[in-house]
Amino acid sequence: MMNQNKVLFWSAMAVFFVPFGMALAEEEAKSEPAFLLEAVYTGEVWSLARGGLNKGVSYLHNVDLMLTADMEKAVGWDGGTLFLYGLHTNQSSFSDKRVGDFQVVSNIDSGTVFRLFEAWYEQSLADGAISLKAGLYDLNTEFDVTETGGLFINSSHGIGPDFSQAGENGPSIFPSSSLAFRLQVQPAENWLIRAAVLDGVPNNSDRPKRQAIRFGAGEGILLVGEIEYRPDDRTRMLAGHWLFTDDFEVIETGLMADGDSGSYGLIERQLYREAADSAQGLSAWIRAGAADGRFNDASGFVGAGLAYTGLFAKRDFDQLGAAVAIALPGDGFSNILAEKSAREVNIELTWRAEIIPGIVVQPDLQLIRNPGMIESRRDAIALGLRLEIGWGGGF
Repeated sequence: MMNQNKVLFWSAMAVFFVPFGMALAEEEAKSEPAFLLEAVYTGEVWSLARGGLNKGVSYLHNVDLMLTADMEKAVGWDGGTLFLYGLHTNQSSFSDKRVGDFQVVSNIDSGTVFRLFEAWYEQSLADGAISLKAGLYDLNTEFDVTETGGLFINSSHGIGPDFSQAGENGPSIFPSSSLAFRLQVQPAENWLIRAAVLDGVPNNSDRPKRQAIRFGAGEGILLVGEIEYRPDDRTRMLAGHWLFTDDFEVIETGLMADGDSGSYGLIERQLYREAADSAQGLSAWIRAGAADGRFNDASGFVGAGLAYTGLFAKRDFDQLGAAVAIALPGDGFSNILAEKSAREVNIELTWRAEIIPGIVVQPDLQLIRNPGMIESRRDAIALGLRLEIGWGGGF
């Protein structure tokens, strides 16, 4: 349970950051700023009501501090953007300690992290048709992004677990980033093509929680490419492929081999649009992905969901949603498991409500069948409440 100190901390955050953020926003409205400073505090209380590993309550929190610099306004570099992002999360864990699920109930559940997470420079060329980016980079800000799925708290709706599980320390995503070079090209109005080369092991493989900036270092690289197509203003489709160049241990034999790779695809569409506001209405998506079952616990994933924005009168920014995420065990994982493997199925129901500008609450319910892709493990019910406090402004 939250103790008194945590309650006082949340209250102090609200009292200080919201008025300060509103003041900064007023200054930003007066002129176009060169710098944008943003901070977000996310706190969650989770209870395992049934099943899983260990009933009880866990508290998670995440602090994001971001600075974006328009380099044209700051120093006259046309088309340049500099971005810095600091990250802190607390030590507590919910999935590992209580649920035992593979897909991870909360997308901020990472253990203790305190580091510079992103630091990159982007240069736009040819009137925005070409973009180059280099530095510490979270590939999930641009690759394998489900826009509608951003509402949901389960990690699988941020980036598919077929991709997020891969590599010695995962790919370059929250909470560990690596040095990267990314190219994006817009060959036609409705098309985007992007590709990236990234360090194959974010941070230090021996000490994964320590920040380390290395490229190659005998650990191989990660190559990822993606094509995005928007046939109209309601529909978005994409397909991507990734490949690690280093050798990895085959699950069944323990021998080293190359070829750890995977592919994914996504379709999302706004099914219904309210006449008064095109941003309000019902949207849906379906995503599927595959990974090499020789190296990875899950060889496949299917996710889908629905989200409605502005369902209630005078609640234009509220979002309600339901989603399902299915992780499919690979042959290697199934063959070495002492127990019988099974598909892990997560069903999530959530409601994101803005209380006042800058403060959002989000109650969440997740039902997890076969946590950890283990058939004998008891199905779990997780109840959560997220609080976000954010502010931002220019100078």
